Amino acid sequence: MNNTGTVTIALNKQKLYKLVILSTVFLMLGCWMLQSADDPERPFFGVPVIKDIVAGGCLLLSLVGLATGLFSLLGSERGVLIDDQGITDRSSLAGAGRIPWGDVQLLITATIVNRPLLLLMVKNPEQYIRRQRNLLLRKIMQMNYRQHGTPVCIAASRLACSVTELEGLVESRLAGYKGKGVRVVEN
Repeated sequence: MNNTGTVTIALNKQKLYKLVILSTVFLMLGCWMLQSADDPERPFFGVPVIKDIVAGGCLLLSLVGLATGLFSLLGSERGVLIDDQGITDRSSLAGAGRIPWGDVQLLITATIVNRPLLLLMVKNPEQYIRRQRNLLLRKIMQMNYRQHGTPVCIAASRLACSVTELEGLVESRLAGYKGKGVRVVEN
């Protein structure tokens, strides 16, 4: 495999469009539920508090989905960049950013709740968590660190390639940087 140049793996636009459409449907459903009159004949939605909580949940879920989908679709530098110096993870809002090959110790592929992930075990995980300026995204990275042992989790389902292709690209570049002593673990 040729180990020169930059490989860019874009986000899967089709899945992002589906997210935006589904979020819009949930937004309309939540608005409809808030607008609809209370009907004591209906067992579940006859109680105004329950109806309002479900409607609020629909609205919150839809706004998060819309924000994520639109931000990813409109962002020009989204995806994963792989070059001779390292990997740049911009595949999600909580992406780790630039990761030099010298920081990567181990690659692990895992499937968690039917979601294929590429986990990059790095030398100083706290450094990647600290450089995240957004408090909510920092908490997400801390949760990833507690659950998976690393804050650097790349969800291949969001990318326009499979986890096997992503792992092959990262492994070949990492091996070119470190030599043959690279460990790859599959979960």
